[in-house]
Amino acid sequence: MRPEPTQPKPSEKRRPLPAVPQPGYSSPDLLRAATAILADLSALDPRLHLSACATAHLAPGVAAWLERDVPPAAVRHALTSGLPPEGRHSPHHPAAVLAYRLTTELPPPPPFRAPEAPEPVRHPLQNCDHCDRAFTRSPAAPICPPGMPGQAATLSARSRTLPGRRCGN
Repeated sequence: MRPEPTQPKPSEKRRPLPAVPQPGYSSPDLLRAATAILADLSALDPRLHLSACATAHLAPGVAAWLERDVPPAAVRHALTSGLPPEGRHSPHHPAAVLAYRLTTELPPPPPFRAPEAPEPVRHPLQNCDHCDRAFTRSPAAPICPPGMPGQAATLSARSRTLPGRRCGN
């Protein structure tokens, strides 16, 4: 006679993994790097072998660390250092331990750094369309800037015939 299967007691059911920090922006490259770090943990400590589901749950937490300019080696160290020795106190649920550490040991965000001012745009020398003198000016204004010495004396005959067009205006 077979014993009837019993439903697990509520205390025996697997609890969901604790929440982990989320990165400010979700980048596929950042999540790939986080997944690689989590996959490498079992090589450092075989007790930290994670399922695909646990890795997918923990990857955003590791990405949040990487987003805060923490190097991958420091993330590995924070997750693997200080684990109890193998035996009775060995972690039974490594993903839960890692989720706890990712949350409680999350470093502060890096200090705000103002973006560097872009270098000023340098326009090459160009020649005035009227007097053929070289000047540095944006391509939007193809004539000499006002007040340039000798503008009127160097106007070509062609530009003098155009009504209302004088060099420097």
